[in-house]
Amino acid sequence: MPTKVPSHHNTPELRRKNFVKNMLRSEQVSREELMQIMAEKAKAIFSLCDHERKEFITKRDMYRLENELPLSLEQLEKVFDSLDAQKQGYLTLQEFTNGFGSFVGLSPTSPSILNSPEFDFEADDPPSVVGDNNINQSDNFNNLLKNLSQCGMIDDHQNAHDEEIHSLYAQMETQLQEERDRIRAELVLNFGIFLKDKERENRLREKLELELQEKDKRLQELVLHQKEMEKKLKEVNRTKQKTEAENEKLILEKQVIEKKYSDSQQCLQPANEVQDKMISQKQVAIEIAEWIDLERQNLLKQIEDLKAKNKELRDLNDEIEVRMNVTSLMEDFE
Repeated sequence: MPTKVPSHHNTPELRRKNFVKNMLRSEQVSREELMQIMAEKAKAIFSLCDHERKEFITKRDMYRLENELPLSLEQLEKVFDSLDAQKQGYLTLQEFTNGFGSFVGLSPTSPSILNSPEFDFEADDPPSVVGDNNINQSDNFNNLLKNLSQCGMIDDHQNAHDEEIHSLYAQMETQLQEERDRIRAELVLNFGIFLKDKERENRLREKLELELQEKDKRLQELVLHQKEMEKKLKEVNRTKQKTEAENEKLILEKQVIEKKYSDSQQCLQPANEVQDKMISQKQVAIEIAEWIDLERQNLLKQIEDLKAKNKELRDLNDEIEVRMNVTSLMEDFE
């Protein structure tokens, strides 16, 4: 009677292989998710250390985690030394992330166990497909099963694994939520500061606009005053010209009178009185001319003062316009 060859689908060896392979494939999906969460958390911790955004951290930078993590300074130094495998004295974000993953058993650079030679087969392949060249792989596989059995990872492994993953997810999610809340609070605070600065800037702009309007009003008043003074100066000039013409006329009359006086020294007293009167008129005319000249000089001085004050106001107006332009440019830049 021929010996019945057991079906390779029912052998305990293949059942054990298929169980472990499927289990680890399920674990690989969880590893990828955990690696993503781990990378985000590592980046958040790295940012807490790298306040200066220099893209690397030193051992002293690790001290900033003393209030963030339940670790002492000595423990933080040991963590840094263990992460700094090349003893460079600093860690980049990639090096810190890889080392952080190693601490939780999720190194991004470590090869997947599903790609190892122990699992280089299909679950439904018969043992003949594997061949004699896989004897060493079978030994390694049996050793792996033995180690898993000794560690108690085969019996109810999936439930324990799920509980561990869920627990780790919950911890990671809590920490990420706290980090998001902290960042959100910082954004709200920064936005409040921005609104206060904007309000203060608006008040300053309104104040400058009021000052500019006041300066414009004063400038217009000074311009009107200057025009009035110029008008008065023109009137004084016309009066001066008229006075000069009268003076010339009086001088001519004086000359005529003097000539008559010299020609008729023997005239009667009325003629002398006329002469005295003419001299008196001449003296009055000279005094009037001197007074007009003094008034003209005073008006010229006032006009010069007004011109200087007008120039000062124009310079002040230009300065205010420059300040307004700078404020406008700052608003456009923001």
